[in-house]
Amino acid sequence: MCGELPFWASLGEPRRAQAALAVRSILHGYLPTFLYIGAQENPRERLVAALTAGRFSAAVVGPLLSLEAAGFVNGFPRVRFLIVGGLPGASDAVNVTRLTFDRTDAYRLAGEGAQLSLAAGPPGGRLGVLAAGDAAAAAAEDEVRAFLEGAGPEGERAVVRAVDEPADAAKVKRAVEEMRGEGVEIFLPRLAGLDAACLEALRDAGGCAVAADWEASEAFPRQVFLSIEERTIDGIGLCLGGQEGGVVKGTVGLACGKARTVPPEIRKKGRCR
Repeated sequence: MCGELPFWASLGEPRRAQAALAVRSILHGYLPTFLYIGAQENPRERLVAALTAGRFSAAVVGPLLSLEAAGFVNGFPRVRFLIVGGLPGASDAVNVTRLTFDRTDAYRLAGEGAQLSLAAGPPGGRLGVLAAGDAAAAAAEDEVRAFLEGAGPEGERAVVRAVDEPADAAKVKRAVEEMRGEGVEIFLPRLAGLDAACLEALRDAGGCAVAADWEASEAFPRQVFLSIEERTIDGIGLCLGGQEGGVVKGTVGLACGKARTVPPEIRKKGRCR
């Protein structure tokens, strides 16, 4: 199992993640080896060297390295490659299975949960979308649209704002404070690398957010209402237990923060952990 450090970090605490992956591998007849690729290393060269030196029957490849899949999978026709993410058509080799995730339904469910949470609280609370660059473009994104649709009437009156490029933490903080002044209680940040800056600003300004890929770090738990989480380890297990080739759709669930009470029906539907 091979991936860059950000990929391994996204799976959670290293020992628990390795143990979970090892269990799924052994259940399907594989003895796992874990290959961590540092920031200064060439991922492709490191993987090819490992495959050349060892006797591997399958290789799980993390998202960044998977973008180069077409450049190395054909050289190892007897190795079964499980590509986490990557681009459609990156490789159509028969020995490649691609694990993908569609977050749209999870965002819709998070919107429903946000609407229910606001309805249970004091009147006047609103939802907000905070993006980098173009507010109209952010509102048109499939995941944002799903979130607002799931929120029903609250989605229709949501505040949508954009931080001018180049975005930075100071601009995010100002935008959060302005949106809090307009009554926004639950934010949906679409700020790429600045989502953490949004959570930090919410710690001072109040309010909370629907985050993404937060569960591994659990930073700012009292500023997180829900988080959209790809169940990558479970998806790898599905791939190992399935037929070789094609596309496998992994599960996307929700994780609960500590900012607000998550309605029981949302916890159940989102398989919250």
